[in-house]
Amino acid sequence: DGQKSPFTVTTSFDCEDCQEACRAAQQVPVPSRLLRMVGALRRHLEEAQPNQLISDRRLAKAMRLLQVAAFTMGAQEVSEIDLLLLRHMFDSAQPGADGSMVVKW
Repeated sequence: DGQKSPFTVTTSFDCEDCQEACRAAQQVPVPSRLLRMVGALRRHLEEAQPNQLISDRRLAKAMRLLQVAAFTMGAQEVSEIDLLLLRHMFDSAQPGADGSMVVKW
């Protein structure tokens, strides 16, 4: 694509690098189809037994995580494969949960 990356390859990753990556990741788009999928997952978890409520704040943090994951992989946008990370953010918050509610969905 001809664009030069603002990052250089180094052997260390400091706090400043992390902050810059997080800022850059905010520019990674989340397609509307994935927003609908995440909304459906949220409803699924809230209706499941035992139910799990996903706050708006937690949902926003999850979306930022997906953007950072896509950015660090060099993707142009968040993709379906990135959604697999949600099992570690949503379902595993329940005591004894292993993420299987998200995986089954």
